[in-house]
Amino acid sequence: MTANAGYPLYELCQRAGVTPRTVRYYIQQGLLAPPGSSGPKVRYPLTYVARLKLIRWLQDVHRLSLGEIREQLDGMDAAQIQELVESDVSPATDSAADYIRRVTPLKPSSKPAATPVPITYTPDPQFPKSAQWKRITLHPDVEIQIRQPVSRKIQRRVQRLIEMAHKLFDLEIRP
Repeated sequence: MTANAGYPLYELCQRAGVTPRTVRYYIQQGLLAPPGSSGPKVRYPLTYVARLKLIRWLQDVHRLSLGEIREQLDGMDAAQIQELVESDVSPATDSAADYIRRVTPLKPSSKPAATPVPITYTPDPQFPKSAQWKRITLHPDVEIQIRQPVSRKIQRRVQRLIEMAHKLFDLEIRP
């Protein structure tokens, strides 16, 4: 494959370990630039593999939000991203903030440096350590997330919430 050819979507996904839906979502969220054309013959740049791997790693290991990841990646070029993916970074020794400070160029800040406040996290024993979440879009700009599974009582309340939200947004959209 030539350097300018790029990958078809299925091959990009295979190499990066993501789904086509994830790639499209990241493009929509501004984490990846659109490939320039559309359709079944579209080719994605070779650099997308490293970028996708880094995004997934920052999400999975450091639990960064997509917004935080987008901010950090905005200041990085493809070579820096590739270097990070290839480097032997030990997630056990770095906090997410330490890792980001170490690997990204400092962004100029107009604010004076604040004294860091130590953050402690104590897991709540009533909630499981891992959970699946269901995302429900109420409006193009609004969504809710629900930990799964939930009781019937909660399901009924969520359904009422969704119905009420749709009524509110329908009223808001109409002139």
